[in-house]
Amino acid sequence: MNPEDESRPAESVAERLSDSPWGTHSLSPGAAISVAVGWARLWMKSRPGEVVIAVEMANDISSSGARPDACAPDGLQWRRWAWAEQHRRVVLQPLLPDRSVVVGLETPIVLPARCRIRIFVKCPLWIRVRSDGESPRDLLEAPSQELSRTWFGAYHAGELCYWVASAADRELEAGPDPPWLAVCPLEIENSAREDLAIEKLCLRVDNLPLFADKGRIWASETRIRHRGKKGHSEIDSNGLPPPEASGAPLVSPSRDSSLRSFAARTFSRLKGLPGFGFID
Repeated sequence: MNPEDESRPAESVAERLSDSPWGTHSLSPGAAISVAVGWARLWMKSRPGEVVIAVEMANDISSSGARPDACAPDGLQWRRWAWAEQHRRVVLQPLLPDRSVVVGLETPIVLPARCRIRIFVKCPLWIRVRSDGESPRDLLEAPSQELSRTWFGAYHAGELCYWVASAADRELEAGPDPPWLAVCPLEIENSAREDLAIEKLCLRVDNLPLFADKGRIWASETRIRHRGKKGHSEIDSNGLPPPEASGAPLVSPSRDSSLRSFAARTFSRLKGLPGFGFID
């Protein structure tokens, strides 16, 4: 059975992570609550027949968690949603970014022919705000960190992605991790006849569900099989918790659960393009 068919509420994250901003938050009439996730701070208020929400991006990381009876600063851009009077709770759910992520390795790796390697990439999370109740609905999404954008692939046949620098560690230190980061395990196999120099890779995250365990949020493992310089890589994910978090509960389904196995260009080199990060 696909674990995404049994999605559990976001409270499972809060139960398994200390000081977690995720899960259900109650809104008192007329009072504001603020919730910090990474660089983002969400301000939420309940008013008669509606809820209003604003997102503030800070210059540095705030302490994660909620503050009730907070005083919202001036100049926020508020958005309003009409909803039933009895619905005074919202759920904050972690998500992976809404685009593919180009990962730049801080130290490049050379993978010999016919060898494989397993690395861990930490990716900033997105925040989904949902109404709570019998008929929940998505209200908005916001990034926990503003990421730079880059173009991956040929100029005429590529895709707009986010950019993340990563140590691409072979082993993880003991947790916990900040609640605004997800660990994405990658297993890369070089089935080509020549060595593979890994400086940058494109991580497709829209098919990866999220799980919570051991003080971390985990993405399902991505397996990449490199065919050679001119060929696309074979990419697949089984939608299950990675071995490091076996049995962990699902806290967020993937954006596209139908996309499990596919072929796509994954590895690249950096080319200079004035005013824009262009990766071919």
